[in-house]
Formats: sequence, C-alpha cells, structure tokens
Amino acid sequence: MMRGRALDVSGLPESATGSRTTLWWGVLALIAIEAMAFGLVIASYFYGRMTEETWPPMGTPVPPLGIATTNLAVHLLSIVPMALMVRAARAHATRRVAAWLTAATLLVVAALVLRGFEFVAIQAPFDRNFYGSVVWLLLIMHAMHLVASFGENLLLIGVMVLGEAHEEHFVDAEVNGVYWYFVVASWAAVYAVLYFGPRLL
Repeated sequence: MMRGRALDVSGLPESATGSRTTLWWGVLALIAIEAMAFGLVIASYFYGRMTEETWPPMGTPVPPLGIATTNLAVHLLSIVPMALMVRAARAHATRRVAAWLTAATLLVVAALVLRGFEFVAIQAPFDRNFYGSVVWLLLIMHAMHLVASFGENLLLIGVMVLGEAHEEHFVDAEVNGVYWYFVVASWAAVYAVLYFGPRLL
C-alpha cells in the first residue's frame, strides 16, 4: 500500500475575496441566469412588436419618460456609494461599509418609490393585450430585484452596526455590490426597451 505525501496548507489564508471565493462565482452564475430571464422577456417584447401594426397597440398611450428617466438617474447615482462600499469592504472598514451601504440603500428606497409612480403612470392594463402584459412583467421583475437588494442591504447594515463583522461578511458586502451593478445595468436595458422602444419602433 502506497502512502501519499501530505500537503501542508497551513500557510493558506482562511478566507478570500473577489473571484477567489465560491460566493463570487455563485453570484455571477445567478446574474447570468437572471440576465437570461430579462433577455427572454425582452425578446418576447420585440416579437410582440412584429405582430402588431402599431406599437403600443391602438388605444394604448406611449409610456411617459419623466418618472422613468428620474429613476434611471437615481440608479446611476447609486453606483457611487455602492462602489465606495465595495472598496471599504475590501479594506475591512466596518464603519465605512455601513455608511456607504446606508447611502446606497436610501437610493434603493427612492428607486422603489419612483417605481410605484411608474406603475401608476403606465396606462397599459396587463390583461388588455400582449404589450401591457410584457411591460408589467418587466417592471415587476425589476422591482423584485430592488426589493431583494433592499433586504440584503438591511441585513448587511445590521451586521456591520449591531453585530460583529467577520471576513465572510465583508465578502458578502463585496458581492452584494457586484449584484447591484447588475440591477442598475438591467434597469438601463429595460428602460431603453420600454420607454424608447415605442418611440423608435
């Protein structure tokens, strides 16, 4: 019976950050799945356009730009505190993580409030035609991402302020920032489709 040589791994770090963590790759896979879901619904939107003479269908007004554009600006602005939070997480700076994440979360709340006004402004009932159904589906899908990010942010803020932050919590904060970048990018795509699609197609 042959005996293998033991490998001394005592010098390896107990935790890692960035792409060296399984959580980072897991979130990347989640983003890929959710991006595919958005892509399929957006493809359905364009397919629906091919079946209609006018877009939106006759009797359905074009969605107003004002509130949605304001929401896009809020999303883009939120990248700044989130990026600073990610930098603080890599430095294990608990207070700065909490502070910047709180600032980002306030902008998430603003985005959710604006989404509520968007729902009111959309004059396309979800059950009248395909156009209304796909518009509401895209808005609700993205709203669910906002709610999920809001909840995750609150949990991380609680850990940083009330609990004892460990290495894994800073990793959580970092990948939470990466996920938020996806949320912002997905809204930019949905915004372009929903609000400029009817004006250009």
